[in-house]
Amino acid sequence: MAGFTALHQHLLGSSVWTTAYHVRILWIAMLAMADRNGTVRASVPGLARLANVTREEAEDGLKVLMSPDPDTITQEAEGRRVEKVEVGWRILNHAKYRATAQDELRKEAARVGMGRLREERKAAEASAGGVQDASEGGKAGGSDPPLARTARRNRPLSLQEVRVMMEMEGIPEASYPRMAQEFFEHFESRAKDGMNGEKIWMTGESVVGDWKALFRKWRIKEDGMKAEKAASPGRAPVRNTEPPTTVRLKHGPGTTQNPPA
Repeated sequence: MAGFTALHQHLLGSSVWTTAYHVRILWIAMLAMADRNGTVRASVPGLARLANVTREEAEDGLKVLMSPDPDTITQEAEGRRVEKVEVGWRILNHAKYRATAQDELRKEAARVGMGRLREERKAAEASAGGVQDASEGGKAGGSDPPLARTARRNRPLSLQEVRVMMEMEGIPEASYPRMAQEFFEHFESRAKDGMNGEKIWMTGESVVGDWKALFRKWRIKEDGMKAEKAASPGRAPVRNTEPPTTVRLKHGPGTTQNPPA
């Protein structure tokens, strides 16, 4: 996110937090100023102004941050934190912590998404009470109707739930473009309406018992199609191997002759 910097809590336990006050202030200012590649585009006076330190303090802080640190948690680049580049400075471990922050954000988004889906599930199950199971022909109004028991597994509430499931199982959507959408739309368009107007996913004439298991089979089928396509990227056109037909005409009693060209 542009203009947003995630500071990892490990900063408070790092050796840089034991340095002088102006070094810590300069380090946090550089983290906030860095672009997505970890580059800080500024001059020494510019750094001093933005960090609200003197030029001498900025120069001393840069010297500390560019020097080896034997006490750092990780010894990448011998503990150096920044290096001088043409346009300013580059934070050496920026890519590592950026990837960590993105991973944490994805997990948090998935957690929040699953929480919302669970709430939607509870509401759906509450409204599914007394619904007849199309596969068993049970009567409505029971204390624990079959469809109410399987409502959580029969179908996802939305396409987003399919994508969250892919995220939770480590299935990169970039490697399977449109698979989640095609899966959801395929079975959603073939769903039957229950007695209370809810949708019931079907495979043929059978009620789906577990849509996640169904999705895994769908993925296996997708992998098989990819493998088949990779094994035979192109087929030679079918050629007509039938011999040419020869027309013979009668040219007299008991004789035949090819027609003139």
